[in-house]
Amino acid sequence: LLASRIKKSDFEYVIDRAKSRLVGWNLNLLSRARRTTLAKSMLNSIHVYLTQNSLLPNRVRDEIDKITRTSI
Repeated sequence: LLASRIKKSDFEYVIDRAKSRLVGWNLNLLSRARRTTLAKSMLNSIHVYLTQNSLLPNRVRDEIDKITRTSI
């Protein structure tokens, strides 16, 4: 629980987690369609899980979307 206003820095671990998930994949061995499906399902599941309990700042959501787009 947060006692103060929600900031992007409070959810920096989410962005780091999303980036670390992508590092472990050997994306060169996957086709573009498989890479797209894998990135969208994994990164969006993190987003959906977190928003069940709290509201994410727009900047965090935008950053996760940016990571998803650049990983494809």
